[in-house]
Amino acid sequence: MVKTEVYNSVSTISVYKNGKGKTKIQRVRIRDGKGFKEIVHRQNGRVTHKTRKVLNRKELGAIQTCKFKPGLFRDCLPTTANNIL
Repeated sequence: MVKTEVYNSVSTISVYKNGKGKTKIQRVRIRDGKGFKEIVHRQNGRVTHKTRKVLNRKELGAIQTCKFKPGLFRDCLPTTANNIL
């Protein structure tokens, strides 16, 4: 059996204002040379928006060589201003 290389990264941003909480979770997972990026928006414990996209080869190479990729999650953001954290 061949071992597969797995890379996981999770970052969480929380904002509390007037007793209500908003959370944005950004995830990256790479396995067997394929990967995805995902953003989940939560408000008061409920998921309000979720986007999941496949990583392209340039993004995979940058992540695997530990290079910072600015704007990695930019295309996963919602288009409405109400859901942006």
